[in-house]
Amino acid sequence: MTYYKKADWVLEQLGVEGAVIVDARYALNDSEAGERAYAEAHIPGAYYVSLSHDLSAPKRPNGEGGRHPLPKPQALAAVLG
Repeated sequence: MTYYKKADWVLEQLGVEGAVIVDARYALNDSEAGERAYAEAHIPGAYYVSLSHDLSAPKRPNGEGGRHPLPKPQALAAVLG
């Protein structure tokens, strides 16, 4: 499975039943930059998800998992609905 798709492929998916386009733009030096960029312009029908708030679990005290540890599968499923 290829996770990165070219823009032409994404555009072909617009309107395809079951296709979901997620905008997860992020800047490490400005955690709100992606949401501002999404508000300014995005692919029609795309959903915004925040790396800090939606795609990461809280930081662990021991540093395990890094700056943005993966959330539990159930938490991610709740965000992606």
